[in-house]
Amino acid sequence: MKKFTVSLMILFFVLIGIVGSGFGAVLFQEGNPVPIISAIVKLELSQEVYEQVGESEKGNQFISRNDGDSRSTIVIDYMAEHEWNFQEQMGSALLFEKEGKRSIVETRLYSKYYFLWHVPSDAL
Repeated sequence: MKKFTVSLMILFFVLIGIVGSGFGAVLFQEGNPVPIISAIVKLELSQEVYEQVGESEKGNQFISRNDGDSRSTIVIDYMAEHEWNFQEQMGSALLFEKEGKRSIVETRLYSKYYFLWHVPSDAL
């Protein structure tokens, strides 16, 4: 029984080492990876197209699957729910307008499979 526990612990630490060395740079590119990884797990276990990562005085951060062309569609649909009208795309930023006010939603790849997007607090 003791050999099994020790073997299991060694296997666990080896797996952690492999994941850490292979994905370490990606995992820590946004600082603390725990909120992002938690949101990814929730996203994968649900049928939702986005999951909120965090909230600050500057706005809310979300994560979505990177399915290619749907990247801007997810953000445009979210903003339309909040009555913002899509105006144009400027690189990875999307420009929206509502009642004469403008707001820019920034998007960026987190990994090959996910992208992060930030909605300013004045847009919510």
